[in-house]
Amino acid sequence: MNKPTKTQVVKSLVLMQYAGSMVLSFMHIVSVGQDFGLTWEAYTAPFLIDGFMILGAIGRSAQFAAETRKTGLRLMVGAGLVSLVCNVMAGHNIGQKVFGVLVVAGALTAEWYAAKLRALVEMGVDA
Repeated sequence: MNKPTKTQVVKSLVLMQYAGSMVLSFMHIVSVGQDFGLTWEAYTAPFLIDGFMILGAIGRSAQFAAETRKTGLRLMVGAGLVSLVCNVMAGHNIGQKVFGVLVVAGALTAEWYAAKLRALVEMGVDA
């Protein structure tokens, strides 16, 4: 069995951070939807909000054309702002509202960092 590289371990930890933020965001968006009277629809809203943020992140990958990356960024910003509003609105006091900001900031930071992670081998540097 091969030992994972440091890059693989770090990428796994970043992915876990991103997934954790998305789970919290999912719960916040459902809560806000229910507060506004949605029933089963509240459980689809996170896929329509955070789902588009994830699609935008995928579109920003290095293997896509510059125009696709630009569109992906716009999609991430738009969906990220809606997600931010929902995550803040889910809070009932200032602490919970700040936590909502941290959830979205955590997801965006993890996504940004994951996009920047490059192994030395990938960069043509001999470790």
